[in-house]
Amino acid sequence: MNEIQYLKEFTRLYKENSHDKYNREVECHFFMHKENRTKITSDDYFLSCFPSAICGFGSRNTNFIYNCKLERLAKLIEGTHDVEKEELEELYTFWADENDKERLRRYYPNDIKELMPYDDFENDYYTAYPLYRLGGAYLDFEKLFDLGIDGLIHEIDSQPLNSFLRACKKSLIYLKELIKLYRDDAMDINPELAYTLNELLEHRPQNMKEAIQLMWIYVGVSEIRNYGRMDNQLARFLDDEQDAYKNIAEYFKVIRQRNTIYNGRIILGGEGRHDLEKANKICSIALKVMKDLHLTEPQLTLRWSKDMPDSIFDNAIDCIESGCSYPLLYNDTVNIKNIKESMNVSYKEAVDYVPLGCGEYVLDHKSIGSPNGIINLAKVLEGLVNDGKCMNLVVGATGKDRNNTIGGHKA
Repeated sequence: MNEIQYLKEFTRLYKENSHDKYNREVECHFFMHKENRTKITSDDYFLSCFPSAICGFGSRNTNFIYNCKLERLAKLIEGTHDVEKEELEELYTFWADENDKERLRRYYPNDIKELMPYDDFENDYYTAYPLYRLGGAYLDFEKLFDLGIDGLIHEIDSQPLNSFLRACKKSLIYLKELIKLYRDDAMDINPELAYTLNELLEHRPQNMKEAIQLMWIYVGVSEIRNYGRMDNQLARFLDDEQDAYKNIAEYFKVIRQRNTIYNGRIILGGEGRHDLEKANKICSIALKVMKDLHLTEPQLTLRWSKDMPDSIFDNAIDCIESGCSYPLLYNDTVNIKNIKESMNVSYKEAVDYVPLGCGEYVLDHKSIGSPNGIINLAKVLEGLVNDGKCMNLVVGATGKDRNNTIGGHKA
């Protein structure tokens, strides 16, 4: 299926399922992943599935919810003629109006539109911008490991179904279909990967490699960008430390390849873990991996608590002294108390605190959502002392004339 055929079919699914938003999301999402599968190589230890499509369903910025890359579509239109060109022009008109990023901006009150007139926060010079994203989720990967995909389906079936739960069930059935497609893709070129994928279709994860692979596939289809308390998640699968080192190293490598820039959190240590002995060993192995590989992702984060052996803290300092940016260090003695007070939650809930990519405190697999805006306070000060004007005469990478004002208006 070429790009034009894909665009037409995605749009058809979008329109035909408009009466049921849950089912539409499942159908469009599966179609996007199915038709834009990652090419598997013989060197792949873990499968990554992060599709890039002209039209799709996503969670943030240019891929915000339902979206079409209009610049890419415009180039397709330039290369076509007659009837097909007319069809693509109709699709362009449709998606220019239907892109959820543009739809959301249309709902802004006029004062917000005036205060935040532009979206390109990486290139323009304004005080505030909206962020288009569904961010802030940490998933319950321990539950995923406990139940596997079939167990999640069974849990849904054990309760009265409504349209939302029916869509949830269908999404898991489609997830198995996607894994089958990847398994078949890998059969000849990477039999070991194909074997791992087939095992995930049969039962819940039985070892660390299967656990990380299932988690990483789930990351791909859910588009989450932060990965939770790894030592809690993987402690049950720790048998051989050399094997664990290999699996964690390969896991860190695919996180780095994803390159989320602002995210990629993995949390180690802290109170509230289940199997302390194995969890602490996972901590030590992960710190050694980071020290050996010197990666810029994941954002390895160590929560320090009094019940942890001093050797882990020493390993963390050694890692930093060796030239690594990580681990970032968090003090549980201070943080848990403050989380309880600021969020008005119990100790049992507060011990599951985790920072998001930029450091916002949330609760692991309990919180959802994050701050979705940017304000540059230094730019506010600049506008205050310069009658609302930007001192940089070239406003934005495009060089557009925006009256050299900050925030689209004078202070």
